[in-house]
Amino acid sequence: MSQYGKLKHIVDLETLLGYTLNKVDFSDITNDNINYSWGDESELKKWIVLKDEKTSTSGNFYNISGSLKIPVSKQKKYPLIWLVTPVEGRNESQLKSFKNVTIIICENTTEESLNADRWRDKIPTLQAITDKIIDSLRGDLKIAKDRGVLQYSYRNVPKYSITENGGGKDASKTIDIWDAVVLTVDLLGKNLCDNEEYLCFCNN
Repeated sequence: MSQYGKLKHIVDLETLLGYTLNKVDFSDITNDNINYSWGDESELKKWIVLKDEKTSTSGNFYNISGSLKIPVSKQKKYPLIWLVTPVEGRNESQLKSFKNVTIIICENTTEESLNADRWRDKIPTLQAITDKIIDSLRGDLKIAKDRGVLQYSYRNVPKYSITENGGGKDASKTIDIWDAVVLTVDLLGKNLCDNEEYLCFCNN
């Protein structure tokens, strides 16, 4: 059995987000499979290289529009939902809180495209995917509220690897160039160590 299923005091956000997204139907937005993974800049570069090389691998690569945990060599790279890590979890009684979590929803693009073309061809799809992600975060993993207001922010970022080349959480010196929506959100996660469906997802 995966160790995820035995955790009583730790909520693994990376897996819980994948589990949550795996239940979302994006077929009305795109016919393409949507990939999900997580990591820092170094992990992201490895992910892109592995996809380009069509190298089979295991772990940390999910497809959330079809079967669970399809090897990376079997899918297209984009669209991609990327959880920027590390994330810090804090104990909040029955739930664990995660502040300022960054989730990047992106599609490959070219540097030469005009913004008018991006907003016609790519950004609306990414916005629609982001909208569904926000809607999905209402159950075992949910967006925190302050005075009844969901705590999230977002920004549209064309040519992501060019304009967002700073350090820290926004580190984005990627091999590819993206059009992206960057979602920043405060999350509350529930421990699902007794949930059979979640355990099946973890052990698949």
